[in-house]
Amino acid sequence: DLPCSGMVAGSSPPPSAHALLCARGLSTREATNALVRQRKASRGVSFGADEVGAVLSAVDALDLLPGQAAHLLRSARLSDLEAQCAEAYARPPDAPRWCTYKKALCDCRATLPYKPAHLLTMRRAIPPPPPLPPPLAPPRLIALDCEFKPLRCAVVDEHGVIRLNHLIEPAIRPAGTSAPKLPGMLGCDRVATRRLRLPALQEQLRSWVGGGSILLGHTLSCDFRALEMDGELAYVDIPSLRSTQVPSLRARAGTRVQADAMSLKRMAAAYLGENIHGGGRKHCAVQDAEVAMRLHSLLTRAE
Repeated sequence: DLPCSGMVAGSSPPPSAHALLCARGLSTREATNALVRQRKASRGVSFGADEVGAVLSAVDALDLLPGQAAHLLRSARLSDLEAQCAEAYARPPDAPRWCTYKKALCDCRATLPYKPAHLLTMRRAIPPPPPLPPPLAPPRLIALDCEFKPLRCAVVDEHGVIRLNHLIEPAIRPAGTSAPKLPGMLGCDRVATRRLRLPALQEQLRSWVGGGSILLGHTLSCDFRALEMDGELAYVDIPSLRSTQVPSLRARAGTRVQADAMSLKRMAAAYLGENIHGGGRKHCAVQDAEVAMRLHSLLTRAE
């Protein structure tokens, strides 16, 4: 006989919307707040298990890291999230869907050379990784930028493709700490960050420059000292391109006025209309390398 509830004896009840959110990495309080926030946004209409399941399916389709997906669910409105995920999924396969700098779904200009399918996803069953695409052609221009504590290096080519975006081992750590923070990266996803030994990075840079690639960046002297390659490679300095075009800056060479006017933040605002390093946001090596490449293209075209 069937029990009064109409359920088959021995079967478990279907999961609730709250349970579905908790199963995806949210705490009990975070799941409750997400549903309450959604109820207020929709004027009292609550999300049921079916609606939350549809949102989770849309998030899963993006192959995000666990921390990234949980961050989306706790910070975005559930009613908007399904459409946002669908828009991100419609982008080309080589376009990024998550920006570690903004900690959000993002339409960045820089693109990954291939999808990091070896990383963990929110899906229970991880599909086998696709075969790697053929190697990329040697770049004509490469923009380099490093961030410190820990040492992170990014290289972007003239097409905006990220050629390198790795933590460099041994990484530089802040004094008195054992677990350095990684700008823009969620703590639970740091273990999945790609890493590269310093000798391998040095060899790759020498190979690119030796093969005819032009290296450029914004004041790379500190970056090369951190990479133990000080004075070894020639490069195009972005501030020098601007100082030759502006007589007032050329007359104040070596002064604080010139240094401030030629900072990457001010040059990005003046030439590209981009606001970087503002609002308390931390520096991102990929973004700085991309901005340096765009500035080089603009300033050399102006000549």
